[in-house]
Amino acid sequence: MMSWLIKSNLYVSLCAASLAWVTYCALDMPLHTLIPPQPAVVLLFFATLFIYNLDRLSPASLEDHVELPNTPKSTSTPRYRHMMLIMFALSIPGMIWSALQLPPKLILTLVPLGLIAIAYSIPMLPFKGKLWRLKEVPGIKIFLIALVWAIATVTLPGWEAGAHPLSTTMILETISRLLFIFAITLPFDVRDMYKDKALNIQTIPIAIGVKRTRLLAHTLILVFALMQAFLHGISMRSILWPTLLVSIVCVALFQRLNEDQPEHYYSVYIEGTMGLYSALVVLWSMH
Repeated sequence: MMSWLIKSNLYVSLCAASLAWVTYCALDMPLHTLIPPQPAVVLLFFATLFIYNLDRLSPASLEDHVELPNTPKSTSTPRYRHMMLIMFALSIPGMIWSALQLPPKLILTLVPLGLIAIAYSIPMLPFKGKLWRLKEVPGIKIFLIALVWAIATVTLPGWEAGAHPLSTTMILETISRLLFIFAITLPFDVRDMYKDKALNIQTIPIAIGVKRTRLLAHTLILVFALMQAFLHGISMRSILWPTLLVSIVCVALFQRLNEDQPEHYYSVYIEGTMGLYSALVVLWSMH
């Protein structure tokens, strides 16, 4: 069951969408308004499902043809490709329906985010007589992921909830989320070092090594936790406490970061920190 959730990209889509609930709790929205999920949450789920399956299914994703040590090359099997095609097809009407529930100003904001996300996997940038994907541009792969996810999980739901997207609080919350996403994305660049080197894609672990990448991840999580302390204070009702708990979990996971970790370390535990963060914040907000 877990393997099916991961390979279909349902697991990461649920985790990504759940981060919007952290934003709602940070804005002190009543918990009863979170059920059923707001349109922004539904859109995040289907958009993530769409983008991740597009990336896996794209003929330009040469990573699928690079065999990784200690990693079963299962995404290329017909069974998983058929499943991904089904999820890809289902995500399209889901995205359209949920987007139409949002105010026009939010939909316009989503257009550049959507284009960046698609250009990440599909060759769209002309250069030297060839079309390139954004992930192939040296040094920006992880920055794009963190920026798009931060805006999508903070700015979008926050704006939908009535917060001004350019207010100081929203900007700081977005930066804080960017640091969190950046930190938990670094391990995936470590995992992908073998194939990124083969495809000549420059990433942080390739540039500075695994040990310094681990230190960078620890530093980002520390700054993330400090920003949350500044934003929410240290009262017993503050969401700082679940934030500190998930930060400790992240630090423990980063401490084990190396090139030889099995796939479930990344696809279950690292990606699962998003869902854990959301669950802890929601549960804490209920007390």
